[in-house]
Amino acid sequence: MTTKRDTILFCNAPTKVRDQRTLVFVYGTLMRGYGNHWHLDRASFQGEATTRATYRMKNVGYPYIFNCDGHPGGAQVRGEVFDLKGPDEADMLKSMDRLEGVAHGHYRRVKRRVRIDGDPKDYIAWVYEPMPRTWGEVPRSRYVQPGPDGLLSWARTQSHRRVA
Repeated sequence: MTTKRDTILFCNAPTKVRDQRTLVFVYGTLMRGYGNHWHLDRASFQGEATTRATYRMKNVGYPYIFNCDGHPGGAQVRGEVFDLKGPDEADMLKSMDRLEGVAHGHYRRVKRRVRIDGDPKDYIAWVYEPMPRTWGEVPRSRYVQPGPDGLLSWARTQSHRRVA
């Protein structure tokens, strides 16, 4: 006999298998059409996306984002999401880690929530964020202001640099 308690537990059981993708959110020179995108040439483009956390952004020819979630003055960041899952996943992560200077304390790779355009679900993706000491070395005059949509977009400031 099924009790009310059994029914509630059954109804609350997960109905989806956990997402097995390894996602990375990129917001600068790793995006499609920019010079460092080749690091992701074996990844699968998932869509344009927005961070759920808020950041400040500086532009020095490439972007720095500083997570300021919960503090005033931040905005969500526009970028792209790629799925790295496959036999080249580890190689792509190592390649991007080298580019971003992870071993030298320049950037760190952290997991953050992102939302892919047209999909109401939040996904967990790797995001490269500069270490706090690196952020402080970039002049304040390099701040990027949110666009009319209220989002930070390095690509909006760099459209003339996009490569074919």
